[in-house]
Amino acid sequence: MNRTIFLAGVLIVLAGCAFGQTPTFDVVSIKPNKSESGNSSSNTHFGIFTGTNVSLKSLIMRAYGLAAYQISGPEWLSSEKFDISAKPPAGAKEQDFPLMLRSMLLERFKLASHKDTKVFPVYGLVIAKGGPKFQPVADGENHSTNSSRGFFKCEQTSMAGVAIFLARQMDRPVVDMTELPGVYTLTLQFTPEDAAPQKEDSKSDKEVYPPLLTALQEQWGLKLEPKKAPLELLVVDHAEKVPTEN
Repeated sequence: MNRTIFLAGVLIVLAGCAFGQTPTFDVVSIKPNKSESGNSSSNTHFGIFTGTNVSLKSLIMRAYGLAAYQISGPEWLSSEKFDISAKPPAGAKEQDFPLMLRSMLLERFKLASHKDTKVFPVYGLVIAKGGPKFQPVADGENHSTNSSRGFFKCEQTSMAGVAIFLARQMDRPVVDMTELPGVYTLTLQFTPEDAAPQKEDSKSDKEVYPPLLTALQEQWGLKLEPKKAPLELLVVDHAEKVPTEN
């Protein structure tokens, strides 16, 4: 196992400094969000990243392309929430975005961590019989995800990004095994397992959606299968609960 301690982004920053091309945001605003809302959202519009009621853990996930179960650290990484606006420099490329996030985490939250590997029981996200019920879309500047109880919508998101969402709903990690390239704009509506059952004689006009696994197959043509797979872990050794000032 690789137990080498490293500061998140340090090697990237040093390498960038050596060539004068450190990928950092031009302007970053971070404010605590004390709304206690159960909803959060993030999007990139015309190059500007905006996050509302997002946790530090979700930022680490996005910066390193990891799912929630691949990050180990104190509980407050999920419980403390922030509102963030980050503007990249002119001419910044899409592939620079994770590097800019890592630099931000290092500078503003003093993030320090190390890598590890572990074999997990997982669910493999695979194509169901009949094939997928969606088509790829052009990869533009509007990358976003929005979710709430029983609802998920993504714009220009990869299947790996979809697997990250599904993992939040399941009792084990979800790994993309569809081999579907490109990005997709998708909407999924389902009834959470812990939702109160609706009586047959209910006169509610609200539409009732199927459970997640059924909705996944009916609406997207995908399914989850039990598997085992080695996954990378990022263990957070240190992070500041209060980021440095704007």
